[in-house]
Amino acid sequence: MSDEKIEDGEMSQAIPAEKEYKLAVSFLEGDGAEQDYEKADELFRKVLEIRKEFYGKDHINIATTYFIIGDRYREHVDYKKALLCYKDAHSIYIKNYYKHQNITDTLGFIADCYEELADYKEAVKYYNDAVVSDEELNGKDNENIAVFYNRISFCYESLKEYQNAFNYSKKALAIREKTLGTEHEDTVCIYVKIADIYFLQKDYDNAIIHYEKAYIIYKKINDNENIETNNSCYSLAVCYEEKEEYEKALSYYEEALNGYEKILGKEQSFTAAAYLSIASCHYNLKNYEKALENDLTALEIYEKICKEDSPELSLSYNNTGTDYRILGKYDEAIKYHLKALELRKKYCNVTDHIAFSFKNAGKDYEAFGDKIKANEYYKESLSIYESLEGFESDVEELRESVKRTQ
Repeated sequence: MSDEKIEDGEMSQAIPAEKEYKLAVSFLEGDGAEQDYEKADELFRKVLEIRKEFYGKDHINIATTYFIIGDRYREHVDYKKALLCYKDAHSIYIKNYYKHQNITDTLGFIADCYEELADYKEAVKYYNDAVVSDEELNGKDNENIAVFYNRISFCYESLKEYQNAFNYSKKALAIREKTLGTEHEDTVCIYVKIADIYFLQKDYDNAIIHYEKAYIIYKKINDNENIETNNSCYSLAVCYEEKEEYEKALSYYEEALNGYEKILGKEQSFTAAAYLSIASCHYNLKNYEKALENDLTALEIYEKICKEDSPELSLSYNNTGTDYRILGKYDEAIKYHLKALELRKKYCNVTDHIAFSFKNAGKDYEAFGDKIKANEYYKESLSIYESLEGFESDVEELRESVKRTQ
């Protein structure tokens, strides 16, 4: 929707306050010193004041103005202000229309703002209202409704109401299979969505069925040179790894890796994650040299592409240290685990990750024969775990480690 759509059948003159509107947008979209949200707000209020005086406060063009200003705020990730604008637009539209696409659109954007603000229950309410409005206008089997159902599914997933999420994904799927066919990309993304819901419930067998369906179709319509094809392949690997079927997982991880390297190149986060996952499978298969080789490759990439505060970087240091320890190279294990610990102490807000790094360092020093250092790190780890709930087994293990190294 643009300002050109603000019109009155009886008028051909310029749109009121167009100059002020454009100036407000320039303050909203400017860089650095040119950006001024307060001035933009002030000018938008002036635009509305002038247009209300010109058209009347409940005129369609006032609703359209609210809608357009809402769009600008939404584009600049100010969802609270966008929400207020869309609600004002909606309240005017329903005074002027019994049924109209603008009513549906504002309901959808109100829901979207609530979703972005993580108010998922309100988002579900407005998405459902948008569905009712759209069905009255366009019938039940149309793409808008499939989109709304898909967003409702996401909201329920975020609320951990997985059965509701599943039900709405199935509704979206039924529309897209009917209108687009089973081999359309927009249909396949619903297969992935359903697989994701099964995965979150740890139903890996059903997740595999849907990821595999998506993977086969993506390969058919896009071959392997498509990011979604390789993401589906990677998701299959994750499911098999969770089922402890490491050989199958390894096969899919390697296939995904080949695709990522071909499409994205080697020094990319997707590629590094695949190397990390391949290393994990080799570790669980007791192929420790292979695990180390892949962890080092992942680490080399992360060191090039990640900032220090990246959790992937500290995880990569940690895994590399663990590989070295199991291979009996304790000095190297200590070096990498201390790097992981240093980064986690500095940047990590997940307390048990810090405790885990202290514990790893303690294990390294104990294996190295330095009981004094081992005891020091075990005690640090124990003090953190004792302050947390749900880590009773770690506390028990560390108390034994502290006793053993005294």
